[in-house]
Amino acid sequence: MATAAVLALGIAPFILALAGYHWAAFGSPLRTGYAYSTDEANRRGFMGIVGFSQQSVAQLLWTPDNGLLVLSPWTALVPVGAIYVAADAERRARVGRETLVAAFIVAVYLLFVASLEPEFGRGGWELGPRYIAVAMPFAAWLAVAGIEAVRRVPVLRVPALALVLAGVLMIPVLLLLRFRRATAIRVSA
Repeated sequence: MATAAVLALGIAPFILALAGYHWAAFGSPLRTGYAYSTDEANRRGFMGIVGFSQQSVAQLLWTPDNGLLVLSPWTALVPVGAIYVAADAERRARVGRETLVAAFIVAVYLLFVASLEPEFGRGGWELGPRYIAVAMPFAAWLAVAGIEAVRRVPVLRVPALALVLAGVLMIPVLLLLRFRRATAIRVSA
């Protein structure tokens, strides 16, 4: 209990400073700059958070131009890694807490992005789902555990490593194609 009180006291000045800024800049401590955005998607729901929709989930996971499983196919190994650690007492004792934290962070970000207004979650010219980059190191940590799990099954080794290789090669190629498309649009305008 004492730790929570100290933590709250440590956080309080920053929360008050942020609330003061919002009050001075936007007229209320609970109003953000999104209230004045010219993009209607930012003003829907609570700062673009509107709840789950089939379109948001599809856009997050499997649409060809933005889906996480399409652009970073190695992320299919994330649940495999989490289950691999959770299924064995020795692995849980060694890295169970880290696995739990990583899985929690990945799950929270996936749920967050899946609950955004589809247009807002897409986010324009970026490559991949918006806001998910923060969770990717934790997803990678779990994917490594997934690779360890499938490494023990010879028939799954090559497909698992192919997922990783496809993700590594896909991002630079798609970035180059998007850059070429953006410059072509700029030149023709």
